[in-house]
Amino acid sequence: MIDERKRAARARRSAAAVADNEKAAAQIEEIEASIADKLQKVDRLKVKVASQRERVRKIEDKLIGKSVDPTLVSVDPSPSTLFDGMSNEQLDEILGSVRAVLAARTPSGLGNGKATAGGPDKPDSVH
Repeated sequence: MIDERKRAARARRSAAAVADNEKAAAQIEEIEASIADKLQKVDRLKVKVASQRERVRKIEDKLIGKSVDPTLVSVDPSPSTLFDGMSNEQLDEILGSVRAVLAARTPSGLGNGKATAGGPDKPDSVH
């Protein structure tokens, strides 16, 4: 008789466990479906945001095009083709001019060809 009671109790517990497992499985399926739905919404929103960004870029381009004076815009040749066709003498003359301009802009007495850290000021002096 005791064995019968134990068997009946085990059967009830097993049935309850199966019912709980079925409820849990159903809840898991609902959660998975909800997540899948939300992921689809996120994907749709990403597409919409990308479309809006492209629209904004086009509007920006139009605004910039309207606000820039086309006569002020010129296309400079690339540096690689800027000096093509010049002789060495012409290039030397240009380099000499650049050196002269740089030398004129450099304060006299500073550097003397030597790089020094800290500049002409002494760290302990008061300004």
